[in-house]
Amino acid sequence: MYVAKVGDLEIRWSRPLPAAPTSVTATKDAVDRYWASFVVDTDPQIIEDLDFGDALDTETGIDVSLAYFAVLSNGKKIDAPRFLRQAERKLKRMQKALSCCTKGSNNRPKARKKVARQHARVADRRFIARPSPARAFPFKGTAPFGVP
Repeated sequence: MYVAKVGDLEIRWSRPLPAAPTSVTATKDAVDRYWASFVVDTDPQIIEDLDFGDALDTETGIDVSLAYFAVLSNGKKIDAPRFLRQAERKLKRMQKALSCCTKGSNNRPKARKKVARQHARVADRRFIARPSPARAFPFKGTAPFGVP
């Protein structure tokens, strides 16, 4: 993909585009990663009625909290992931190195990028582990009930 004032960018597609894009928005984050968002015109697809069969006979209540990721009605507790807690030691060391760098030195931008990269790793792990409808019901034969 060619971007004006930047040049050619190598693209790693997350999925194929259903049609030719009408516009593209390219953004760059603090770690110098580029993200492209495409606008595509497509025809709406009608989703047929889904048949859950006997899966709707089982009900499971879910309570989302701060101490645990979720507590199910049968008493099972799913621990909350602690990505920042796991990365704190490395982040502390990198931030200390950044604070010791003199402003205007050549090493300060390098240290700033290292800190930004570590923050991006934590954010990426959180994004991957975020709740999704497919992972919300860990038991076979369960389906959402009363979810807003």
